[in-house]
Amino acid sequence: RASQIWKLLCNTGPFNIVTENHYSQILKSLGEKKYISQSESGQLVLGIQGEKLVENFKFYSAFQTPEEYRLESKGKILGTLPFSKPLIVNQIVIFAGRHWKVLKVDSEKKVILLDSAKGGDPPKFDGGMPTVHDKVRQEMFNIYNQNKAPIYLDTKAKDLFNEGVSCFKKLGLEANNLIQMGDNLKVIAWVGDRVLITITTLLNVNGLEASSYGGIIEIRKCSIQNFKDAIKRADDLLYKAKHSGKDCFMKE
Repeated sequence: RASQIWKLLCNTGPFNIVTENHYSQILKSLGEKKYISQSESGQLVLGIQGEKLVENFKFYSAFQTPEEYRLESKGKILGTLPFSKPLIVNQIVIFAGRHWKVLKVDSEKKVILLDSAKGGDPPKFDGGMPTVHDKVRQEMFNIYNQNKAPIYLDTKAKDLFNEGVSCFKKLGLEANNLIQMGDNLKVIAWVGDRVLITITTLLNVNGLEASSYGGIIEIRKCSIQNFKDAIKRADDLLYKAKHSGKDCFMKE
């Protein structure tokens, strides 16, 4: 509504030098040019010209969008994809139904060089979903551990919750967060995405093929001992970087 926009932008917002008369003239002009229109309920909506304007790729969005990288293999352009998470050399990704190994990431040119790869479960692209906070996953752990379904769940959601609790107990996740599944190791740390991505990056830097999705880190061809050794190496490097005053983590 016009009154709500006035209060948000002008009365208490950044455009406080705009008078009510000027504000009214602006809305009237936008309406005449069909950038906006007013519904019967009094709400302001986009007009015909307004919809054309915001649909154009040059329109400035007011929300953050991930940067797009060009994917290339042996001089051939495969396509482009948005990436909100860091990629590491030798990491396995999936594109156009095929597995690819990352050879090089050029952040300046926004280019990722790939080579064909076989096998492995590649990380899934997040599709622009927002990152999950630490408290969300910690609360997830508490709810599963207490086996107390939230009262607002419908029948389908309760079935999914019970399935999750059954898996939680079967894997012993109340006391264990390292799950060995064949040659691969899954790490369930119950932390937010920012921490999870940082751990995943450190593991890749220290020689492991790790990827993360949905709160779980998966490491290919890795034992629990290999994982602990990589964590120890990463911890030692971070300790030296912190106490030497030099950027030795990046150097090594």
